[in-house]
Amino acid sequence: MAKNSPIGNRIIELVRSQSITWLSVVLVLIPTLFFVQRQWRSLTQWRQASKIANELTIERALTTLDSQLRQQTVKIADAFLSAPSSVLTDETRLKSFVQLRAKRLTPDERQIASMVMTQSFEVGQNDTPLFVSTVDGSVIDNIDPHLADAAFVATLYWKLLAEKLVSLGPSGYSVEESEPDYPLVLAPVSDEERRLVGVIAIVLDVGHIRQHLMPSIVDETLKETSQLQALNIRVLDDEGSLVVGSPVHKDHDHIVKETMAPTFVLQGWQFHIDAQDTAVNRLAGSLRVNLALSCALAIVLLAGLALALRAASHHRHLSNLKTEFVSNVSHELRTPVSSIRAFSEMISSGRVVESSKVKLFGQHIESESKRLAQLIENILDFSKLESGDQTYNKEPVCINSLVAECVFAYQGRLDHPDVKVQFHDSCSNPLSIEAEKDTIQLVFNNLIDNAVKYGPDNNEVNVRLDAREDQVIISVSDNGYGIAANDQSKVFERFHRVGDGLVHHVRGTGLGLAIARQIVLDHDGTIQLQSEIGKGSTFTVSLPIHKQKNHIGAAVLAPTP
Repeated sequence: MAKNSPIGNRIIELVRSQSITWLSVVLVLIPTLFFVQRQWRSLTQWRQASKIANELTIERALTTLDSQLRQQTVKIADAFLSAPSSVLTDETRLKSFVQLRAKRLTPDERQIASMVMTQSFEVGQNDTPLFVSTVDGSVIDNIDPHLADAAFVATLYWKLLAEKLVSLGPSGYSVEESEPDYPLVLAPVSDEERRLVGVIAIVLDVGHIRQHLMPSIVDETLKETSQLQALNIRVLDDEGSLVVGSPVHKDHDHIVKETMAPTFVLQGWQFHIDAQDTAVNRLAGSLRVNLALSCALAIVLLAGLALALRAASHHRHLSNLKTEFVSNVSHELRTPVSSIRAFSEMISSGRVVESSKVKLFGQHIESESKRLAQLIENILDFSKLESGDQTYNKEPVCINSLVAECVFAYQGRLDHPDVKVQFHDSCSNPLSIEAEKDTIQLVFNNLIDNAVKYGPDNNEVNVRLDAREDQVIISVSDNGYGIAANDQSKVFERFHRVGDGLVHHVRGTGLGLAIARQIVLDHDGTIQLQSEIGKGSTFTVSLPIHKQKNHIGAAVLAPTP
């Protein structure tokens, strides 16, 4: 039986896809049309005036709730956030400013904002936010870490903007709610030349809002709408807990419900309004049928939605895998490709004419070509490295010669004349380890490559080899920017990249160190990092020495120019 051609297979697959799509449409359309027809017959019996009145009443109530919350918050913000630039740099003026502005507010209004926060972006000023109490104007030193995190996130955008803006145009308030317990309302502060010099913010007291402000807003709203329609207003916080109001009506079958989130502050909260529609009682029997049809329709729609989401998720997953694959290959294969290119250009340009050096460079090109093929297999099999299913063709390897070859290969493709890569071998005799040579080379090539890439123009990379008891220790050190302490535990994770702006311009995927760590672990070794900001980093690899006596021969270490 003849096999289908690729084009024929694609046509069959397309027909199947079209059939499934139309079948899904029919399965959803038939119950939907039936439900709409039944609903239409019921809706014609409703009194239009009652329906419009209910909708307008609920809409008005939701608008009133949101408007009053906004007005109260803006009133507090207007009192504290229209500040001169001098309060950013003078703690005494800031205290006086807060105390003076607090007098404009009632005691209850004053408690809506528990603190005023300022931060200056001026050079030489303290870059730590300053918090002042709105009650007595005192400086608050013990700040909750969550509030500190919220302040950092809130000011980061303005701090970056201050570095780029020449003049600050008109701007309103911004809200930061990354920490739900500490919402902040911010305003930029400019000097006489309209330069952005800092920010000032109020820290809202969620507890006071929950216990006092929100109940008063709900009471005022109910007073305004009580003559139009009996409403049940409920306010839920960002966790879905009830803040104000009574539980949902459970003794009524016919409830009109509307939900709205605040549009200014506390955007994670929800306003819920329930209203019993008396006109529905006349059509109770019909609506029961409609309810049953709605449930059936919901099941069908949910099933279709689940299938659609599953297909979309699968497609997105495949797309992400493709993107990751291309990015990882381009990152990890750059090293051998650059090495081959460097040696080839030196030979083809005629700069190397001695037959011994041409032969040596040719050997390096051949070696790098083999390693290139091995790297492709390693990257494609990275999932096996993580799961522990990867197998290695281990054999005794001279670690002295292997590391020296890596250093020499990298020296041949350095782009900057002030960057130095040096090898220091403290072992008097060659040492061997049991490993897969090309795979272990990948580890050291990656460490050296990272040390050069993430360092300054005058970077000095030192690769040292030493022996301690039954372990061979290989360290790769640089005098680069260093890695922050909170990032050091994450650098070996997949796709993690240090978020320091000094190295943000360097392209990469964060996959190299994850591969290196897994390879070292699979060779019964360890890899550690020691780093300090401004003093560079040192990656140390420890591998067990091959105990069985072997004759490596005259291991020729590559020269270090």
